[in-house]
Amino acid sequence: MIEIFYSTSERKTYSGKLPESIKGEFSPGIKSLMITLNHVANFSEPKIHEFLVYRFSNIHMIRK
Repeated sequence: MIEIFYSTSERKTYSGKLPESIKGEFSPGIKSLMITLNHVANFSEPKIHEFLVYRFSNIHMIRK
């Protein structure tokens, strides 16, 4: 499966195949961050969502 990423700040589109170690919608780093925010920092799921939307609002992901 080819992933396509558009960066609004760079006005560029990036595409390529993900490594076999990436399974699902999110990378291991994002999954780890969400677990840490929930269990260590005591963030609720809505607050994690708010954080991710704010942090990554300049990148839009499209799956083909």
